[in-house]
Amino acid sequence: MIVQTTDLLKIKSIFDKKYSILSLHLPEVIAVKFGLKTSTTIDIPHGGKVDKYLSLIHNFCSKTGLYFNYYFRRKECTILISNKRLSVVQDSEGQNKDNRFSYPKCCRDNFSRMYSGHYLINDLRQIIANEKGNTHFDFEMNPFLILSPFHLYVHLPCSLKCEKTLDYAKRLLRIIKNENMALYSAIVNFNKVPVFYTDVCGTGILFDGAMKSEKGSTLVSYKKFYYLAEPRNKIDLSNYNFPKDVLLFEKIIHALNRGDVIILREDRLTIRNKNCLIGVFKKPDHLFWKMIDFS
Repeated sequence: MIVQTTDLLKIKSIFDKKYSILSLHLPEVIAVKFGLKTSTTIDIPHGGKVDKYLSLIHNFCSKTGLYFNYYFRRKECTILISNKRLSVVQDSEGQNKDNRFSYPKCCRDNFSRMYSGHYLINDLRQIIANEKGNTHFDFEMNPFLILSPFHLYVHLPCSLKCEKTLDYAKRLLRIIKNENMALYSAIVNFNKVPVFYTDVCGTGILFDGAMKSEKGSTLVSYKKFYYLAEPRNKIDLSNYNFPKDVLLFEKIIHALNRGDVIILREDRLTIRNKNCLIGVFKKPDHLFWKMIDFS
């Protein structure tokens, strides 16, 4: 059954205009307000809007009873929003020692095992690859909308079946339903979709469509598709992606614009439009491709 949604980017734009810098952090702020999280952070690049955003968030926290603090780093200003008074700790390791961001212990431990001394945009790959034959997951576990207001968690889960992350996400969604029905409806609609994980800088392509598997292949019929990351801007953060991977990604996007069916087999991706072949793309040996259904 095809999931009926409106335009994700249009709805995102409406939220961005209404909530400004808070738009991308609405779920975390709501979680902090109702005690599911102790605190959350917002990073603002240095520029002309820092003072404006600081004033906006200060006013918001004053009205909602939350605490507000901030500090400047080399390239950005980090804002700390919490439901109790916290000292400003300027390193992520120190912040995580008291678990002020309320991430599940299993996820924190798993991240520590994966962490190699610098941030890698492709950490999500290891999580998805470990799922092996699993292709269907609860929509609350969808990790591909983190660059929109429509996600339910921001940490790297130890698994897409992590029970503690799923429990947190479901509790937060119940709160959001009572607080902001527009946000609730968007989260439910836009997370219940098939996703093609491209393995290029952690980017997933989300489809307004239906997924089915048959005879060693996975097929998605779609009306629209979305992706919220720009791999070209993140390629330098990758530990194994190459510029040619981004070029392949862009060719796939171009073909998807002309098609309405995508078929993933073990070694290749086929895109069609009705009975017309649009393109066939061979999977590079170093990439991990996976079709996932969040239903």
